[in-house]
Amino acid sequence: SSHIHIPRFEFGRTKTRPEPPPYSYQRSKLLMEEHSAADHDGNRRSEEDSLPAPSGTLMPALPATPPSLTPSTSRVLENKAKVDGEQQSSTQSNSASESNYMSPQLKPNPAVKSHKMNYQSDFGHQANKHSQMDAIFIDVLGDKSGSMVEMRDVAVKEIYKLLKEQKNIAIQRRETCEMFLSLTLFNSSATTVIDKVRLDTLKIDEQQLAAWLEPDGKTRLIDTAIERLNAQNQHVKDYEGKNTKSCPKNIGRTFVLLTDGKDTDSRQDVAAFNRAMRSARANGTLGIFLAANQDAVTVGKSYGFCGSTSLTYETGRAIHAYKALDRVLHAYTSNGSVSTFTKAERNDSV
Repeated sequence: SSHIHIPRFEFGRTKTRPEPPPYSYQRSKLLMEEHSAADHDGNRRSEEDSLPAPSGTLMPALPATPPSLTPSTSRVLENKAKVDGEQQSSTQSNSASESNYMSPQLKPNPAVKSHKMNYQSDFGHQANKHSQMDAIFIDVLGDKSGSMVEMRDVAVKEIYKLLKEQKNIAIQRRETCEMFLSLTLFNSSATTVIDKVRLDTLKIDEQQLAAWLEPDGKTRLIDTAIERLNAQNQHVKDYEGKNTKSCPKNIGRTFVLLTDGKDTDSRQDVAAFNRAMRSARANGTLGIFLAANQDAVTVGKSYGFCGSTSLTYETGRAIHAYKALDRVLHAYTSNGSVSTFTKAERNDSV
C-alpha cells in the first residue's frame, strides 16, 4: 500500500542546527505535495532524499526532470518554480537595496555623470561653463548683530583671509576673468561697505574690517539678503549691457551668507527669501550658507539654498567652518568647480 512520506525534522537539535529561514515551511509544503504525487504515481523517493537538508543549505533540490509528469507533479513543479523565482527576486532586491545604502558611490546614476554634474544641473549650470568664465560677481553678507560678539575676532580674521585669498585669485586671472566683490554687513540695518569693486585692485586692512564688524543690534537677515540678490542681478545686467555687444560672455555669480542666528528684524518673510534665492540659483548663482546655533541645512533649504552648500557650525568651531568656506569658494573662483561641503568638514565644524 502507498504511503505519504514526510521529511523528518529533528526538533531536539535546534541549538546546533541553524534556524530555517521564514520561507522554509512553504518549501516543505511543496515538497510534501511532490512526495505525495510521486508515491501516487509509483515513483517513490529514497530515504536519503527525505532527510533534512545538511547545515548551510535550505532543502534538498528537486529533480530537474521527474520520471513521469502527471497533472499533480506538473502542478507541484510549477508552484516550486514560482516560489523559487519570488525568493530570488526578493534576495536580489534586498541585496541591491543594501548595496545602494552602504556604498552609493559604487552604483552611479547613468543619467548623471558625477555628483558635481548633478549639483550643477540644480543651479542650471553646464559642465564646461565655469572654466571659461569671463567675469565673476561675489557677494558676501556678514552678520554683525549683538550675538556675534563671542566670535567677532574669529570672524574678522577669517573673513580677512578669505578676501586676501580671493584677491590673489583675481590677480592671477585678471587677463581672462574680471572678478568683482561686494561686502555687506547687517544688524538692525544693512551697510554695503564694498560694492562691486574689482578684486585685483581691492585695498583693505584687517583693522578696517574689525571696525566694520563691531557687533550690535538685531538681525535684519531676510530683507538684507533679498536686497543684495536684487543688487547682484542688476550688477550682472549692467555688465552684460556694457560688455556683450561684440560677443556673449559667461558670467559667474556666488552669494555667501554668514550668520549666527535667525532673522529678528525683517519685514519680508522666509517664503520671499526662498523665491529670490531659488530664482538666483536658476540664473547660475552658487549660494553658500554658513550658520551657527541652528540646523543650517534645514534653515538653508527654507531660505532657498542647496543643502550640500549649507554648513552648520558651533561658536567654538567657527574657524573650521570658515576654512571649509574658503575651499568651496576657492574651487569656484579659481577654476569654475562647483564643490560642496564634505562630511569631514561638517564633523569638524560642530
